[in-house]
Amino acid sequence: MKRRDFLTGGAAIVCGTGVANAAGGWNTVQPQIEPESGVGSIHRSSTQYVVDDLGTTDQVFSGRFITEPPERRVFTDAAVNDGSETFQQPIEVTNFDTEFLLLFEARMATEDRFGVYSRFSPEWIGWRTVSLPLSTHPWGEIGPEHSDAEALVYTGLMRFSSDATPSSGRAVVYNSEGTAIRKRFSISSH
Repeated sequence: MKRRDFLTGGAAIVCGTGVANAAGGWNTVQPQIEPESGVGSIHRSSTQYVVDDLGTTDQVFSGRFITEPPERRVFTDAAVNDGSETFQQPIEVTNFDTEFLLLFEARMATEDRFGVYSRFSPEWIGWRTVSLPLSTHPWGEIGPEHSDAEALVYTGLMRFSSDATPSSGRAVVYNSEGTAIRKRFSISSH
């Protein structure tokens, strides 16, 4: 092989590797993301559970990542005193060196109530962007305090383990059978 052919071939390999990484090759070097645990509760849409709104009231799904210990309160007194699930505890026990949280809300009509759960393991789709497959499942009976509500909100907090933290994400929400996509929404990190 002549020197010129060798240099041209080497440049093609380096260039090809750069193109492969730009097209998604980072998934081979990014750490795994594993769902750890989650809590959630359904409540009237008029009762706010999250101190800082996650989105506008016309959004069906909204959320954000919590990637470091919050400097101020995340949940209102209504969420902390709910009794059905404890929201503050997952934040207190999260090791933010190896874990992060997804805080989200789903708005719905009372008759169409559902919970939201992690469907499969999330995966990296960019250097610090995560794709989160979620799924909805019908919510059973609700208490009499919710039965006359026109709209409900499911507030959820999921913990994931990973050696890297996301700066953004894209959630894909499937129906309970996993056969159709209900909604896609973007997630930011605050």
